[in-house]
Amino acid sequence: MCRRERGLTLLEMMVAVALLLMIVTGLTMMFMQTQRAFKGGLGQVDVFESGRAAMEMITRDLEQMAPSGDVSNVNFCVTNATVYPSAIANSTDTNYIQNIFALTHGSGWQGISYKVLATNDPNAVVGTLYRRTTNSARIQGNYLFDNFNIAPLTDYHRVIDGVVRFQVRVYDASGNAVTTSTNIDIDMGSENSGCNLFWYKFSNNELPGYVEVDLGILEPSAVELTRVFSATNYNAQREFVERNSSKIHIFRQQIPIRAVFR
Repeated sequence: MCRRERGLTLLEMMVAVALLLMIVTGLTMMFMQTQRAFKGGLGQVDVFESGRAAMEMITRDLEQMAPSGDVSNVNFCVTNATVYPSAIANSTDTNYIQNIFALTHGSGWQGISYKVLATNDPNAVVGTLYRRTTNSARIQGNYLFDNFNIAPLTDYHRVIDGVVRFQVRVYDASGNAVTTSTNIDIDMGSENSGCNLFWYKFSNNELPGYVEVDLGILEPSAVELTRVFSATNYNAQREFVERNSSKIHIFRQQIPIRAVFR
């Protein structure tokens, strides 16, 4: 006598398929989350490596500053490019993007300058840090500093992208912040009276004792997203950066100036 074999009912098949879909969906979501975390980790590693390399370069340049001994020549200068409220989480500081010029002396005189620009737009919220060097056998007039002011971007070399903060603080040899009341032979004034921005210009035999540099870098994935905004829509760019402040990494270095402590 033949035994009747019992198969799966439609209900059992539907339950099995539903369970299988739940498992596949869970695994897919876990894979996607792991992939996002992996990509985010790679982005952070890239920022950390490039940020540290940029700070090492800036440190080497600035710590070798030397005085010209001529009141008409600029030894060190900081000028303000743009300013806006900080996009960094839990910070109420003003966010600065500044330009730097430093005079150094080795086998000859050298002017080193750093600027943050985005396709020649000085008001952009996210930009690229550029570096330029000019050599001269001897100091003539203010040749090296004047070139810093008028040189085109094509004369600069790219250092790092995604810069949202490039701020310099200046201290004397005792570690006190240089201000308008500091008793030191520098020029210090307002470059933009509407924003009350100050700039520093050391000449003659004067140099800062220490220079503290803040470099804020936005992760590459967030930098790519800023490009969807209009090039001149600064408010939208700024709001986006503020919403993604967790993807900003700050590198800070206090640099002693060798010539001051010899």
